[in-house]
Amino acid sequence: MARLFGTNGVRGVVGKEITAEFGLRLGQAVGAFFGGGRIGVGTDTRTTADLLREALVAGLTAQGCDVLLLGVTPTPALQLYVNRRRLTGGVAVTASHNPGEYNGFKVIGGDGMDLSRAEEERIEELHSAGRFPAVTWDRCGRTHPAPDANSHYMDAIVGACDTAAVARRRLRVVVDCASGAAVHTAPYLLRRLGCSVVTLNGQPDGTFPGRPPEPIEANLAELKRTVLDTQADLGIAHDGDADRALFIDERGRYVTGDRALAVVARERLRGRPGTVVTPVTSSSCVEDVVKERGGTVEYTAVGAPIVSRRMQEIGAVLGGEESGGLMFPELHCAKDGGLAAARMVELLALTGRPLSASP
Repeated sequence: MARLFGTNGVRGVVGKEITAEFGLRLGQAVGAFFGGGRIGVGTDTRTTADLLREALVAGLTAQGCDVLLLGVTPTPALQLYVNRRRLTGGVAVTASHNPGEYNGFKVIGGDGMDLSRAEEERIEELHSAGRFPAVTWDRCGRTHPAPDANSHYMDAIVGACDTAAVARRRLRVVVDCASGAAVHTAPYLLRRLGCSVVTLNGQPDGTFPGRPPEPIEANLAELKRTVLDTQADLGIAHDGDADRALFIDERGRYVTGDRALAVVARERLRGRPGTVVTPVTSSSCVEDVVKERGGTVEYTAVGAPIVSRRMQEIGAVLGGEESGGLMFPELHCAKDGGLAAARMVELLALTGRPLSASP
């Protein structure tokens, strides 16, 4: 049996590994796995999003699932929506940080979290066998628009943050949306928090004309320059589906994902020690800060689903990957670029220190 799922979903080049036929069959396998119910489906801005969403939805409805169409939405917004609206599950049509020729699928459980490896294997078995339960014409699913996912997501983040503290600081922030799903949430969210916002790559475009969707330092020269030119307090870079956030400090310097995790952990553990979960690939800077605060670090194998599930199991206070995927359990145990950005501006506001002064 071929393995479909990697460390974070199914991904490949469209027209090669990922085709409309593949999307249809995966939709049938996912629908059979969930056994019907209500499934939320969202996409990022890739040019193949419509093609693959329609194929996926055909497979889901053929298995009796009702599909809620969320439109272009960050993956964490879909995850939060699935959990809080008590849907049966969800699927994000996205290839995250990969170039425009890629696309893929990320399947979400009813708790809003990534599926476990055992659950992924069950979908792989169904997909490989290609034998799905017969659904009569009168039990096929239907599609329903669900345009409130992004507003629901932003409301939840704003409600969890100290917006008064951020507004008092009058922070100036430059956000690079990568022409991805963040264009519909990131600038508006930061303004609602009380920031003055400059936006880069704020037009939805699946060819990613401004920069590649992966927010590594080599792709963020314009963001660095704009932070300096506008004398901003912070730069924020998202990937294609906005589940990651990387930061540029006020001096125009790139902050690695594990250092950002350490910065957040240092403040989060102040006066309340707890456990931080991170993969074995994270640098020692995270453990140094956590131990200094009296907390503990638990290391996992690589993969955001592994980190998030371990966080939930042990009641961790924070989690994250060195690639910029920070996880805050107060909303959900999932990589969340929007919440990470909000927590970072909140941290700058509450401490009164620039990011460059953090350890």
